[in-house]
Amino acid sequence: MTPNSHLPHETPAGDERGPAAAAQPPAVSGLSAVELAGVMQRVADAAAAKLPLSAGMRALAAETRNRRLRRALHGLCDRLDAGEPPEQVFGSATETAPRRLRAVFQAGLRCGDLPGVLEQYLADMRSAADLQRRTWLCVAYPLILISFVAVFLWLGLEWVVIPFRGIFDGFDLQVPALTRAVFQASQFQQRFGAPVLLFVAAVLVALRLVRINRRGRFAVARIMDHIPIWGTLARDVGLASFSRVLALFVERGVPLPTALRTAGMSTNHLLLEHTAEQLAGCVEQGHSLAEAASHAAVMSPNLTHVFRWERQSGVFVPALRGAGDIFEHQARIQADLIRWIAQPLSVVIAAALIGLMVIALFAPMIYLLNGLS
Repeated sequence: MTPNSHLPHETPAGDERGPAAAAQPPAVSGLSAVELAGVMQRVADAAAAKLPLSAGMRALAAETRNRRLRRALHGLCDRLDAGEPPEQVFGSATETAPRRLRAVFQAGLRCGDLPGVLEQYLADMRSAADLQRRTWLCVAYPLILISFVAVFLWLGLEWVVIPFRGIFDGFDLQVPALTRAVFQASQFQQRFGAPVLLFVAAVLVALRLVRINRRGRFAVARIMDHIPIWGTLARDVGLASFSRVLALFVERGVPLPTALRTAGMSTNHLLLEHTAEQLAGCVEQGHSLAEAASHAAVMSPNLTHVFRWERQSGVFVPALRGAGDIFEHQARIQADLIRWIAQPLSVVIAAALIGLMVIALFAPMIYLLNGLS
């Protein structure tokens, strides 16, 4: 397999496509790191064993549950079986395959060591996937707990508080302030419960529609990036992956603009991916990487300092890997901080809300018993 030094240049995201590209099958989007790792692992095994690439990819296509991914893999296999060079299949601007998959294959074919590139990239991606999974698990428990409590309180106001309110009103009892507050919340739910639910559903649909549009995704990403602790955590996770993948391709002799774009696509962080695309464009225009990165708000100053060694690969590559380790360590510390704060706090909030409702319902009975005694 001979690498082609004249691979077609990858079209940046957002460029206008011609009629031929518009006729291509739909892009495979939304693949998880686990699914993409499965694709690349099968192809890496086939490449390392000197087997035809299409054999491993067809076997993977038969096992995968993602129909769009299955169609994309079969399309790539058909092109390979038809005699089309792998350089053209994986390096072209077609959108029938995941962008990260195409970029990594293009880089591996360019440097002539596809199995080695895939093996190292898989190791880096699995580490990033584990870090992302750890990050989401930190907030999954509090979100699920608060959601269950919200549903419980909603049903309690509807099925329990309303009958109690009828009993107390029938006896013309004076109720404590806490009980009156719960009764007012129940009245509010009776009046505006349906509109509130419709509003929440409309917001969820609007967010879904906004994320379909690229500008909308950028707006959501900027909002998420400014959330305290969480924004820094997500950025550090992306920077860890970016630094390691960039080190991999710089070490393999991949041109810096291509390495930057591939590293950006590996982050699963839209702002970092966009920044990496801008950095690649500046480098192609003759600017130094450190100079271009100094104007990027998303890039960490520590990584910008590392970019000053871009012309000394013997120092640049270890420095990038060291920066990746630092970002991963910072992300793990922040994830532990969120877990230590959010999980106990969510339990306290849930217990307090449920406890206040129970106390509010039984407090009038206690007053009544005290009055009878």
